[in-house]
Amino acid sequence: ALQHETRNFGNDHLCHAGIARTTLHLGDIRRGRQLALDSDNLLLCRECAAILESMNQLQDAAELFERGGQYEKAASIYIQTKSFSLAQPLMAKISTPKLHVQYAKAKEAEGRCCGAPPNTALLAPWSGGAPRTLRSSPHGAAAPPRIPSEGAGTGEAGSSPSAPQCAILRFGCDALSAILRFGCDALSAILWFGCDALSAILRFGCDALNGILWFGWPAPWSSRAAQKRGFPEGPCWSELAAGWLWRKFCLLVMLGRAAGSRYEEAVQAYETAKDLDNVVRLTLQHLNNPQRAFALVRRVRSAEGALLVSKFCTQSGDYPAAIEFLLMARRGEEAFEMAQSHEEMDTYVRILGTAGTPEEYQKLAKYYESKGIFAKAGELYEKCEQYQQALKLYLRCGATEIDRAINVVGRANNDMLTNQLVDFLMGETDGIQKDHNYLFRLHMALHQYEQAAHTAVLIARQEQEMGNYKLSHTQLFDTFKELELQNKRPPAELTRQLMLLHSYILVKTLVKLNDHSSAARMLIRVAKNISKFPRHVVPILTSTVIECQRSGNKKTAFEYASMLMRPEYRQQISAQYKRKIENIVRKPDKADEEEPMSECPHCRTLGPESELECNNCKNIIPYCIATGRRMVLSDWAQCPSCRFPCRASVFVKIIASEKLCPMCNQPVVLSAIQKITDPVAMLKAHAESCKNADNQEDEQSEQTGA
Repeated sequence: ALQHETRNFGNDHLCHAGIARTTLHLGDIRRGRQLALDSDNLLLCRECAAILESMNQLQDAAELFERGGQYEKAASIYIQTKSFSLAQPLMAKISTPKLHVQYAKAKEAEGRCCGAPPNTALLAPWSGGAPRTLRSSPHGAAAPPRIPSEGAGTGEAGSSPSAPQCAILRFGCDALSAILRFGCDALSAILWFGCDALSAILRFGCDALNGILWFGWPAPWSSRAAQKRGFPEGPCWSELAAGWLWRKFCLLVMLGRAAGSRYEEAVQAYETAKDLDNVVRLTLQHLNNPQRAFALVRRVRSAEGALLVSKFCTQSGDYPAAIEFLLMARRGEEAFEMAQSHEEMDTYVRILGTAGTPEEYQKLAKYYESKGIFAKAGELYEKCEQYQQALKLYLRCGATEIDRAINVVGRANNDMLTNQLVDFLMGETDGIQKDHNYLFRLHMALHQYEQAAHTAVLIARQEQEMGNYKLSHTQLFDTFKELELQNKRPPAELTRQLMLLHSYILVKTLVKLNDHSSAARMLIRVAKNISKFPRHVVPILTSTVIECQRSGNKKTAFEYASMLMRPEYRQQISAQYKRKIENIVRKPDKADEEEPMSECPHCRTLGPESELECNNCKNIIPYCIATGRRMVLSDWAQCPSCRFPCRASVFVKIIASEKLCPMCNQPVVLSAIQKITDPVAMLKAHAESCKNADNQEDEQSEQTGA
């Protein structure tokens, strides 16, 4: 067709393709292969590759499959024929896991053929210098050390009660020097192989010692063989033997590195094939990179991989890690037994976390209870919902575990357990009454908010009577916010006591800002309730007199100065202010500065700024946490942290000076303080939510009564 007169040049490629196929069928492999390669025809390359494969010409077939774009077939043949260098560049173009597994297995087999020891990392430290002394032979446990006979190096033995003494007595100071320098390994080599080994060690040091321990004494270099070869006895031929050992050892190092690269390629192929269990196996057994295997198993949570790692950790004596991976492999019984036998039960509990079953937690609880570790046992009984036993053990720990006991009772919500804990807190069990704060926490845990608020007020009152005003303030504030969080209205008693304490704490800040008028009004508010501050009656009244005098409230200053002149208070007045207060009483000025007025945000009726109850609508007016005065609609803001209302203009000054909110004591950023444009709507929404909460409480009370 190519030589016909009416030749159609458009069909030339078909003719060439036919020639290539026919040539292959006729057995001219070389010419047919070349025709296919020269054609640059992908389809022809594939057809010719199939023909060659059927003729068992695998190498040529693989080349044509690669040229034809059938990389998977080409790689499969390369792997089959162990042409890994040709297969390697194709693996990146292949996504079939099966082929990657085949490639990995082939590279792994190639690594084994290199004859490397199972753990090639032992050789790594010697790549740049002399090797370290090994502690045992890789060929198995050495025979018991024996004292060589007169024929040095022959291995004939005597007996001795002390191996080091025998070696020194037999071989003198040289043996002592070798033992002191190289330790037990040198002693074993000398006792087993005689003075020849000693000479080699002294001559070549670690190199000879490592060679002897790895390979034993080389048979070709026995004393008799050396004489036949014309070598004299003694150190000369021992040096040659040591050199032979070291060359053999270097060969092993090179083989180990070659094997390591093969194993690394196998690991990469297994990773591509998502066969991660084999990745873990090779990483542990041949690449000596346990941390890589640990990280991989922790990431993929493979049970089989975890079991491999746990066995490795057990052999290495790393029992905490072995327990972790046994649990990951769902071998809980084995992990428990290992933890128990190796005193690693705390590790077992930590790793188990919240993933255990009730049976596992119960078994652990009984273990700790038998050991007398009641707090841990109670925690585990709590996890398996055996609340009665958990509470019993917590109470056995005394006051140290009361918080946990409260949590247990809150979770159980059982009257019997509640009464048991209340009896303990009230001291009926051991005769020691506990802190009332525990009773408050118990009410909160049981969602008994009304009782919790009442208890909080009692605790705050006790702290206040002892003069711990900040602690009392914190107690009331935390209770207030917790009730708000639970959508409950704080009791009026709690709100009033918090306001009174906050007014007193605010005085110091107001004086620092030179706002003596506001400071005086806050002290007047406190002085009207002076019976609630029994610890500091005289100092508070003294401060009230001084601030009222400074702010122009002469009449009020006279009233409280007169009170200080009573016999029960007079002797307690500070000498610094006593004369001044006496003068105020002797020369009274009964003129008071008129207090500024502001509108009630509910009904817009004017009233004194320090009065928090409207005389017209009888509503309680929110107070400013920056001044203690009533809030005004035109300057309404909130603390970004606690959401308590404040006058924006004054609150900004306090934050600029103190950096902290005076109510919640949290840091506040100035840019976060923003005026509220419609505070009336917010007040109505708050009133409505409180009303709904009260209605829900009434309904619950009715249902409880029914």
